[in-house]
Amino acid sequence: MKERFKNIGRGLGYFGIYVASQIAGSMACSIGFGIYVGVKAAKEGKVTSGVAVERATELLQNNMGIVVITSAILALLTLAIMYKVRHEKMSEKINLKPVSAKSVVAGAGIGTAMYILVVGVLMNLPLSESMINSYADSATGLFTQSAILAIIGNVFAAPIIEEVIFRGLLFDRLKKAMPVGFAMVLSSATFGLMHGQIIWVCYATVVGLFLAYIYHKTGSILPTIAAHMFLNGTSTLVNYTKLSNFATERFFNTALFLAVPVVILLMIFAFRNGRQVAEVKVVEVIYKSTKRI
Repeated sequence: MKERFKNIGRGLGYFGIYVASQIAGSMACSIGFGIYVGVKAAKEGKVTSGVAVERATELLQNNMGIVVITSAILALLTLAIMYKVRHEKMSEKINLKPVSAKSVVAGAGIGTAMYILVVGVLMNLPLSESMINSYADSATGLFTQSAILAIIGNVFAAPIIEEVIFRGLLFDRLKKAMPVGFAMVLSSATFGLMHGQIIWVCYATVVGLFLAYIYHKTGSILPTIAAHMFLNGTSTLVNYTKLSNFATERFFNTALFLAVPVVILLMIFAFRNGRQVAEVKVVEVIYKSTKRI
C-alpha cells in the first residue's frame, strides 16, 4: 500500500513538473515579447501602453510554437538535472527503451490513421456552432505561425515532452499503483484536460487512450512518440499545404472506412507481442555490450 501511494505521488510530481514548465515557458515568452514590443513602441513614440499590450498578446498567440518549444526544453532540462543529481539514467527512467522497427512504423501509421479517425468523427457529431467556433479559435494560434515554428513545436517538441510526461512517467507510475485500465483512463483524461477547450479535451483524451495502450504493450515511449508525431504532422501538413482543399467532410467520411480498420489491425498485430520485442531488444543490447568487453 505504501509503495502504491509512492507511485501515485511520483506520477503527480512529474505532472507538476510539466505544468510548472508550461507556466514558466508562457511567462518567459510573454515577458520576452512584451520587452520586444515595448522597445519597438518606445522608438515609435506614439504607441500607448494598451496598444503595446495588445500587440504583445497578438505576437504571442501567433507564435505559439516558441512557447511550446520553450516549455518542452524547460521540462526536459528539469528532468535531466533531477536524474543527474540522483545519479540515475534518464532514458531508463522515462522508458525510452529500444523496440523493433515494426513497432515504431506501426505507431506512425496509427498516428496518421488516428488523425483521420478523430477529425472524421468530429465532422459527424451534432456540435453547436458556438462549440465549433470555440474549437476553431483555440486552434488558430497553432496554424497562423510560420510553418517552421509549427513543425518544430507541433510535430517534434510537443509530442516528445508529452509522451515523456504522460506515458513514460505519469501512466507508467499510475499503472504500478492501480489497475492498468483505470491508469489508462486517468492519465489520458489528465492529458486531455491540459488541452483546455472541450472538443480538444475529448479529442486528446481519446488519442491518449490509444497512446497509453501502445505504451503498455511495448513498454517504450518510442512508438508513442512516433504515433504522436505523425498525428500532429498529418494535421500540420493538411493545414499548411493545398491538402486542406481536399479535407472536406466527404473526404473524411470516405477515409473513415480505411482509418478504422487500419487502427484496429495495427493495434492487434503490431503490438500483441510488443513488450516481448522490446525485452528482446534490451537483451540484445546488453549481450552486445558484454561481448565487446
